[in-house]
Amino acid sequence: MILKDKTTRFIIFYLLIYSYKVSSQVYVELDTTQTVILKNASFENEIGASKYPDFWDACNVGKVDVRPDIQPGSFGVQLVPLNGRTYLSMVGNDDGTSESIKQTLDAPLSAGKCYRLSIYLAKSEKYQNQSHLNSTLTLYDKPLKLILWGLSSDTCILNTDDWLAETKPIHHNKWKKYVFYIQPPKDCRALVFQVAHVVDKSYNGNILIDNISPILPVQCSDLKLSAGTVPSSRSAFLLIQLINEVIVNNTSRLKFERKKAFFTYDGYSKKAETNPKNEDKAIVRNEYFDRVIELFEKYNNYKLIIRVKNKDGLAKKRVVYMYNYIFQHSRLKAQQIDIQRFKPKDEEYVWSFENEELAISFDTL
Repeated sequence: MILKDKTTRFIIFYLLIYSYKVSSQVYVELDTTQTVILKNASFENEIGASKYPDFWDACNVGKVDVRPDIQPGSFGVQLVPLNGRTYLSMVGNDDGTSESIKQTLDAPLSAGKCYRLSIYLAKSEKYQNQSHLNSTLTLYDKPLKLILWGLSSDTCILNTDDWLAETKPIHHNKWKKYVFYIQPPKDCRALVFQVAHVVDKSYNGNILIDNISPILPVQCSDLKLSAGTVPSSRSAFLLIQLINEVIVNNTSRLKFERKKAFFTYDGYSKKAETNPKNEDKAIVRNEYFDRVIELFEKYNNYKLIIRVKNKDGLAKKRVVYMYNYIFQHSRLKAQQIDIQRFKPKDEEYVWSFENEELAISFDTL
């Protein structure tokens, strides 16, 4: 009986301590007057084309009247909302125009202070609309990126120093979470979310947007680089632009031969010195993969990350092939290379490039 009483007292004491710790943690997280909550952050409204959600306004650069759409259901978009009943789609067009939205904040973000927010993004596999160039029905299925701007006034003029962050190209057709860590260079009174073309070309693409989080203040020492966002360093920014130029429009050439462990001949590199079809004597070279390797030889403080998808049971052989390829035909160091089989957890990672056989990204060493 005494033992039971002691045990009961211990359990009660433990629960009191645990509840105190939990309540203290919650208090610390929520004890701020600087958290900014966006209105209608999941874009709830009546479904329809060329409509702004409540509390969101136009921010059309160059006075071009291009409007987002409330989804799902318009232009063939069918992805189920992540949060609530609706979400937003925005497009980039083949005449160079792109869509954006703006919201004036209830309280400004302070210059020099640091903040964190997240947003869920996807690309619709099917999106059909009229071309801006020739008015014919066309697919808007190419990847775009999302740029976050911070304005010091309510006037929608975007300058270089208004840039806060941007994502890598959005290739995936399922919702993925993107986290931004930002440090506004000046007081920020309005946020603009703008879609943009990945490379310096005009084409038709789309981005789907849902469920923006509250904007939370963080310690500037806690600033991190999210997997989905472009790092602020100049070298990393240039690197991802160059990678995009090499591979974003060459998805069909960065593939493996059917039921083989080497790259398709469609991207055959002129650098190869032997007959590529004699696979016993030579590693089949790929022009576009060679270009990617050359970028990491130049930017040698970055690591090349590749995941090989398990197709035809050849993933392990393809991993070995790519390692041999790199070690025989490049000056990359071992610590610059991370090639593995694609695993379920990799579905959640945001890749710079992805097709049905490969996923490619990079990180700092």
